[in-house]
Amino acid sequence: MTRRVSLRATVVGVLLVGAGSVVAGGASQAAPAAIDLDNPELCGTCHTTVVAEWERSMHSMSHHDKDPIYGAMRELRMEKQGAEVGERCQSCHNPRSPDDPDTAAGRAGVSCAACHAVESIDAAAGHGALAFTYAEGTLFGPHDLPASASPVHGVGDAPAHMTDGSSLCLACHEATSTPSGAAACTTGPEHVALDGGVACVTCHMPRVEGPSGPVSARADHASHDFFGPHHAWNPDSPDFLGAAVSMSAALSGQTASITLRNQAGHGFPTGFPGRLAVVVVKGLDADGQVVWKNFEADPMAESPSSVLNKVYVNAAGAPVPAAFSESLKRDNRLTPGETRELTYTVPATVAVVEATLVFRLLPPPLAEALSLSEAPEAQAKPIASARATR
Repeated sequence: MTRRVSLRATVVGVLLVGAGSVVAGGASQAAPAAIDLDNPELCGTCHTTVVAEWERSMHSMSHHDKDPIYGAMRELRMEKQGAEVGERCQSCHNPRSPDDPDTAAGRAGVSCAACHAVESIDAAAGHGALAFTYAEGTLFGPHDLPASASPVHGVGDAPAHMTDGSSLCLACHEATSTPSGAAACTTGPEHVALDGGVACVTCHMPRVEGPSGPVSARADHASHDFFGPHHAWNPDSPDFLGAAVSMSAALSGQTASITLRNQAGHGFPTGFPGRLAVVVVKGLDADGQVVWKNFEADPMAESPSSVLNKVYVNAAGAPVPAAFSESLKRDNRLTPGETRELTYTVPATVAVVEATLVFRLLPPPLAEALSLSEAPEAQAKPIASARATR
C-alpha cells in the first residue's frame, strides 16, 4: 500500500507541474513522458482497473521466466536450433525490448506500452516489434483525445489499429510457420475464413462494467484480462473456453451421437499448434455402471476422430513437436463455424451416454519432453459436457 501511495504522489506532482506540447521548427511535438511508460505499476496509478486485469493475463506473463510452457519450449528450441530462435520469439513476447528480454521493459512482457505506444503497423515487416513503429512518449487508445487529456504522457487521435479490434492483435497472432514451411499458428487466416466474423476484442476483450481507472468517467471498459485458453486453469476466471464449443448428445438404438459446434471466431483449438481437445464418451447401463468407453487409454490410437488436434511428423513419419517437423500430417480441429457429428456404436445395454470435451494446452508426450508433466498447465481441463438417455 505504501508503494502505491508513493507512485500516486509522483503522478500528482507531475499533474501540478503540467505537460503538453513543445514547438520545434514550427511543428508541434509531444513532450517527453514524465513517467516510465514501460513500468505498468506507474500506469496503474491512473488506470488502476485495467492494469489489475492485465496482471492476471498471459500478456503480463509472456516473458520466458513467467510462462512455463513458452519458457520450456523456447529453451528446447534454442538448444536444438540455435540462439536465434529465441530472438525471433522475443519480437512478440518482449516487444518493448526484443534484443534483450531481461531488461525491465522486456520482463514486463506484452505491457501497456507494448500495445498503446504503437503508432503504426507494417505487417509485411514481420511479427510484433518487427512490425511496430513506436511513438516516443505517446500512448494511444481507442478514443480520440486532446493534447490536454494527460499531463504525464502524450496522447492523440485513435489510430485505425486501435479501433478495428483485430489488426493490433494479429500483429502477433496472425500466422506462423515451422522451419520446414508447414503452417503452425493459423489464427489469422482462420478468422478471415469465417464469413462475418467478429473482431478479436469482441471475445477476448469484452466490455465490462466500470471505468478503466480513476481518470475515466465511462460506464464500462474493454477488459484487459485478455481472455484465452489459459483462463481455464484459473478458478476465478469466467468460463471462457466453455463458450467456444457447444456440445450435445443423442442415443438411438446402438448409436451414440455427439455434436460439436465451433462458436469461436477461428478454428478450435487454435494458436500454439500443440493444443488439443478430446471428446471423452462413456456408456452407462440402467444401474449406472460404465459398460462402454470410446477409448481406454490412448485416444489417438483407439478413437482418433475423438481428438481435435494437429499432428506434425519428422522425415521418418514419427510424431514430433511442430518446430522440429518436416510436415503437417493431420489437422482434425474444428474449422471456423463448423458443426461436426461424431457417431459411436455402443452396446444395447447402454441406457445413458455421457460426453465430456477435455482441453489440453499441450499433448502429454510434449509435456514429458518439456519436463512439465506435473505442472498445472499440463493437466487436462473439462470445458463442456452433454448427456443423453434412451
